[in-house]
Amino acid sequence: IEDKENYLEHLIPVAPVAPPGQQVPPAALAAHVAWVKGQKEVAVLMLLTMDLEI
Repeated sequence: IEDKENYLEHLIPVAPVAPPGQQVPPAALAAHVAWVKGQKEVAVLMLLTMDLEI
């Protein structure tokens, strides 16, 4: 349990931006999109499992 992280403490980073004249590698963009999607799925699961009788 100690190795579990609190996902709410991690902000979603901005998408990688390349310097002028260069391109962001497609793998970096794909990794960012996958990470954001995963974070949103975690947030939805957390909302779905909340107890409304607090």
